[in-house]
Amino acid sequence: MEATINSHQYSELADFITTLSTRDRDALQTRFQLPPLVINEMVELIDSYYTVGTLLTAPRQNDRDALWIVMDPHVEDPKDAVWSVECRMLADGKEGEAVLHVEFHADVLVYRYIGS
Repeated sequence: MEATINSHQYSELADFITTLSTRDRDALQTRFQLPPLVINEMVELIDSYYTVGTLLTAPRQNDRDALWIVMDPHVEDPKDAVWSVECRMLADGKEGEAVLHVEFHADVLVYRYIGS
């Protein structure tokens, strides 16, 4: 069975990337429950990859070349699973260098890190 995320999870991922793209610190803190130190680190990382004004977006939900999803193999019921999601964010519509790593605990997005 191929791992997939549901439409709500994908929407959360896309909203997270859009919020990160605009560097909206208040939304990152209130909506995604990130502490200011983590937000500062994220913004620094994004600024090291892309210039301010670059529009970051999520890859299409079915793009297996840019969106990788893994379910915790030790969980029997998928609704109880932790889904690890890695995606190569699009920068101005083209595949960018930065890879966002998040997890979904049920439908809650949990930021892990940004790498390449």
